[in-house]
Formats: sequence, C-alpha cells, structure tokens
Amino acid sequence: MIGKSTKCVFGPDFKSADSSQTILKTSSFKYVPVEDLKVVGRDSKICKTSVSVTERDVRQGKLSTAQHELVIQAAENMSRTGKKEVIQKDQTIFL
Repeated sequence: MIGKSTKCVFGPDFKSADSSQTILKTSSFKYVPVEDLKVVGRDSKICKTSVSVTERDVRQGKLSTAQHELVIQAAENMSRTGKKEVIQKDQTIFL
C-alpha cells in the first residue's frame, strides 16, 4: 500500500497468522487504556535505548531527561489522536 490507511473497529478484533512483520519508516504509537496482555514463547527486542516511565514518577516529578522527553512525546501523540485530554501547565504534564 502506498499512502495512508485507517482502520476503525468497534467491538472485538481478531487477527490470526502464521507470522507477522511490520516495518515502519519513522515511529509507532500504541494506546491501550485498560490492559495490554501479551503471552509469548520468547519476547525479543533490539533497541539503541530503552526508556519507560510510570504515572507515579510523572506525578512525583522524578523524571530523567529521557523520561521527560518520552512523556512529552506521549502527550503530543495523544493530543493528535484525541484519545486523552492533555493539559500542560507550568512545565508539568498531566495525562
């Protein structure tokens, strides 16, 4: 496919395949508001850097520079998708 593709599913969505591969040119964003459950035989990942942050760390303001950048990126993505209201006030981001 060349161009844009949009998929909206209201209700359950099921995918079954022998294998699946995704190659992206820039970035990927995944938003799961309740729970993300994954059951795998082996989970492998190769990355240059890995950054994670908890909502508790955000509320307490205990963020490294990399974590702060991750929160900013998540807020920008959620603003674009309209999934969650994002408010920035005094350099504190509330998700």
